[in-house]
Amino acid sequence: MKEIFLWVAAFLAIVLAMFAQGQSPSPASAGFDVIIRNGMVYDGTGAEPAQADVAIRGDRVAGIGDFKTAKARTVIDAKVSSICFPGLRSR
Repeated sequence: MKEIFLWVAAFLAIVLAMFAQGQSPSPASAGFDVIIRNGMVYDGTGAEPAQADVAIRGDRVAGIGDFKTAKARTVIDAKVSSICFPGLRSR
């Protein structure tokens, strides 16, 4: 019985980890201060980089994903050759 519980717990942990690596939801009607478009995004989890947009509001990353129709005060086209590390900072 204990072994079955461990297998079920391991399976659930793997499934939850897979869903946690999905794209961030975008607030539909909210505008952003900055959108960095078409960058290669490394999320720091060790997963493969993905081409995505990074939306910033204030001093926070508001979302990662497809923001092609979103509005922002500043839009930066990072092109595919640029690398984005949202949420990582130097100390």
